[in-house]
Amino acid sequence: MTPVEIALSYYGLEEIKGEVDNPKILDMAKSLGLRWYKDDETSWCGIFMGFIHQKCDLEIPDKPQGARNWLKIGEGVSEPNLGDVVIFWRESLNSWKGHVGLFISYSEDKKYINTLGGNQSNRVQISKYKADQLLGFRRIPAKKSKYIQVKAEQLNQRTGPGKKFDLAGKPLAKGEILTIVEEVQEWVRVVREKKTVWVSKKYVDRLPNHKIEGNHDK
Repeated sequence: MTPVEIALSYYGLEEIKGEVDNPKILDMAKSLGLRWYKDDETSWCGIFMGFIHQKCDLEIPDKPQGARNWLKIGEGVSEPNLGDVVIFWRESLNSWKGHVGLFISYSEDKKYINTLGGNQSNRVQISKYKADQLLGFRRIPAKKSKYIQVKAEQLNQRTGPGKKFDLAGKPLAKGEILTIVEEVQEWVRVVREKKTVWVSKKYVDRLPNHKIEGNHDK
């Protein structure tokens, strides 16, 4: 799914006024490692962007909750496509405050940018933002997967990147998940039992980074 598709699946999600908080918004922050976030009335546009980009295995900034931090990643573009990240200044061009969402379209007169995002009137929706408050558009690249899973029934592990290198221990079993260290053409070096070995890319699948939980390389 694309960031736009995921964002639309949360359309209408809104914060709860008062002492009660929407658990879905708190869970989004938790998934990004922002365990300090306890109040959905604290700005969450960047948290929503971080959450949906994480689910798409796309790059996110170190502190995704800060709207202007999204200017630090990806490629700056002047002609945005549907779903590119759009960042606006808020209150003042020189302040630290901002808003971040997904570009949908320009208004016919180009004075407004239709933006899909979170914390827009306290909910997920498409809203109009003034084009003269634009800070930039960013096209966000996919993260390169750091994990592979063995798809062959058995997979030889070798001491180097090629069949000319010696076997290194018993074959790997189907379903094993390993962390990538290095790639050389059709071979990949992975961590296994605190050592590194080489395996052929032909017999493994790459896994989305966000779906890997825990340490599989013990």
